Amino acid sequence: MGCIENIVTLGLCDTDTSTSGLTLMQAGGMSPKNLENTASEQYVSGTKLANMKKALAITLLKNDFIGVLRGNNIATTIADPIYSTSTFIPAVDLGTYSGARGVTLHANHSNYHGRLRKQKITGISCYPLTSGVADIQIVDVIEGVTTITPFSATFVANRINNFAIDYTCQNSVVRVLIDNSVITFASAPITCLKGCNNSMPNPCGWADGWDGTAAVKSEGYGINVLFKCHCDYDQLLCDLAPTFTGELLWLKWQELIFDEQYKTNRFSAWVIYNREDIDKVILPQIRQQYAIKWNEMVGGALFNILKTYRDDCLNCRGIRQVTNI
Repeated sequence: MGCIENIVTLGLCDTDTSTSGLTLMQAGGMSPKNLENTASEQYVSGTKLANMKKALAITLLKNDFIGVLRGNNIATTIADPIYSTSTFIPAVDLGTYSGARGVTLHANHSNYHGRLRKQKITGISCYPLTSGVADIQIVDVIEGVTTITPFSATFVANRINNFAIDYTCQNSVVRVLIDNSVITFASAPITCLKGCNNSMPNPCGWADGWDGTAAVKSEGYGINVLFKCHCDYDQLLCDLAPTFTGELLWLKWQELIFDEQYKTNRFSAWVIYNREDIDKVILPQIRQQYAIKWNEMVGGALFNILKTYRDDCLNCRGIRQVTNI
């Protein structure tokens, strides 16, 4: 997520600005030379070491945040069921078409309040009757502009072809299509349909078909879309003041760098000289600062922000501080 990626930067160039004002190079003991002295053959360079540890720091920060939400019974969703749009009838050949056909996925907004829930496509299954290469297209509306995201796929005839995809839908209506001009596909009746009186098949979404020019009720043209609804708790980290989230990430990033320095197989004078201080002084201090900052945020800004959301992904009734990092 862009807001978290940019909240703290490495700080090696003038254009390397962060939204929190914090950079790794501002921290004590951090310099390009020290990073180079720490980097083992796994990282090759100090910059690569720093970037890889930043990615890990972001992951751990997100995990800690989810732990706080669940520990306080605020996160209402623990598991995200995956739903399918279609089944296949291999005996029915739909032939070719000069264009793209497939499935339209609709988000189910009935009885849901808030903006944290996102619909995600987790996979696409197809049943081609001829082999070849063609584009799978995801048609979405991003910031008011219709955008086609293509995925080149190689199809093997007469069997289900599965493709893992991690795509977050930006619009409530998203199409998943396949170029049908060369490869033929089996019929894929849509089972994830609206019912009587527009009843929904599940809490997440429903589907209909797209024949290239218009919607059709129950034909998916060789495509089965796997999808789920996911509560995007990372958005909460973005909505918090950059100084809060930024300092947490800044501290976690430092901790991982110093931990790598303590454990590296490099035996330079820099590593050997500082090794005992890292284990007994530096790492405990950083971890204590990290815990203190978490407790400040959990006891103050976080809960006040959560109460304003009125989102079904959050249970903000009777919020109270229960766990510490």
